[in-house]
Amino acid sequence: MVIHFCFLVFFLLLPTPIIKTNKIMKNLKLNPYFITGFADGESCLYIRIIKNQNVELVFQISLHQKDRALLELIQLFFGVGKILKKGKDSIQYRVGSHKGLAVIIDHFEKYPLISQKQADFKRALELIVRKEHLTMEGFHKIVAIKASMNKGLSDNLKEDFPTIKPVDRPKVEFKGIPEPNWFAGFSEGEGCFMITINEKTYKNPQIIFTFSISQKDHSQGILKDIKKYFGCGVVSSPSKRNKVVEFYVKNFEDILLKIIPHFEAHPLITSKALNFESFKEAVLSGGHLTTEGFNKIKDLKATMNTGRSFEEKFRYCTTKTINFTIEWLIGFIDAEGCFYNRLKLKHKGGYKYIETESTFSIGQSISDISILLSIKQFLGGSGWIKPKLHDYTNYYEVKKINSSCSYSEYRNSKPSTFLPILDKYPLLTRKQLDYLDFKKFLVLKESKAYRNKEGLQEMERIVLGMNRGRDGIAKRKGIKFPD
Repeated sequence: MVIHFCFLVFFLLLPTPIIKTNKIMKNLKLNPYFITGFADGESCLYIRIIKNQNVELVFQISLHQKDRALLELIQLFFGVGKILKKGKDSIQYRVGSHKGLAVIIDHFEKYPLISQKQADFKRALELIVRKEHLTMEGFHKIVAIKASMNKGLSDNLKEDFPTIKPVDRPKVEFKGIPEPNWFAGFSEGEGCFMITINEKTYKNPQIIFTFSISQKDHSQGILKDIKKYFGCGVVSSPSKRNKVVEFYVKNFEDILLKIIPHFEAHPLITSKALNFESFKEAVLSGGHLTTEGFNKIKDLKATMNTGRSFEEKFRYCTTKTINFTIEWLIGFIDAEGCFYNRLKLKHKGGYKYIETESTFSIGQSISDISILLSIKQFLGGSGWIKPKLHDYTNYYEVKKINSSCSYSEYRNSKPSTFLPILDKYPLLTRKQLDYLDFKKFLVLKESKAYRNKEGLQEMERIVLGMNRGRDGIAKRKGIKFPD
């Protein structure tokens, strides 16, 4: 699935003062829930024990230097801490003062972490604020807290404090995926319902029902959260070939009691709902117990996924009323959305100028083009659908296009129609980083950073560091800017 929001702008190369990054970043704001979710995966809270009862507490986030913009946004959000260079390609946001740590803890009180980090760290900070670490008893309490965190005490500390035992860790309840409709939207793009039949097994044929979601290894954390949300399933190790990680559920009881009830309560709205209905019918049929039932499951399997006709999928989407929540849309974008910017040096009439394009896209199989029409209406009717047709509900017109173009796109050139939504309801996957870079690019444009070489190079750095470029996969030549 692919929604395209596209802006095409032309700028003359005129001299202007260099714009400082911090001035640009002040115009961008992070959602507090995104801060918490990102910290759950990327932050580290640690206690450093020094002899003579000295204790140092530190909150830190380490990233590749190409993600410095994100650390600057986090620093501005909290208003405390420093950004330091660590190693050749690594940078670190670090908060170590008691005042700064109090700001960090206050945030996590309001927007709690899913992991154990918060509870452990808070106890140690409270002891230090009350200056209990200055007493031997209080100091030993902090050492015991450290012994229960992360990798525990080092060998040297174990020798120095042989009688210290790790404290019981306070339990932090997992509150789950923020909104079940988000998971429904996410599954529209990334989910798969599958029936596997092995007729070569001894005695009775083996039937395996599987629900799965795949992501690149950099988004493994969201799959682990989904596993916690359902309380079942497996998260695979990254594939060596393509670094894909998969969450899957194969246990029949979990499929029956957890997966199916979820999608019954929070329905899919694209033609993937047809696969779910076939999957559900097969699971509930008990067909593996009889020859007749087994043949019925084989027939259902044959009409799922790639076996389902274009006409059935098209008519399903065009004959039903399409209703979705904002949470579903955010999940859908998390699965299938794409943010990217383009820069191109142009020549016209003796002038040199930069052509920029900023695009937010969602694509969809053309059989489900009605979904894109509904999204267009949801966003106030702005934008347009590609390919352009006279009647998007006419089966024969759409089918004719399908022979040469199997995908449709929704495009929108008005950021005011979607930025407020994505600011209020942040994405949960790493795609949020691309969205933040997308916004920063727009701010640079509005700040006229394109009028000098340094500003253009900063915009190019953003372009090359997004999407596949974030993993160093994309190999694109930079723009040769005029002197």
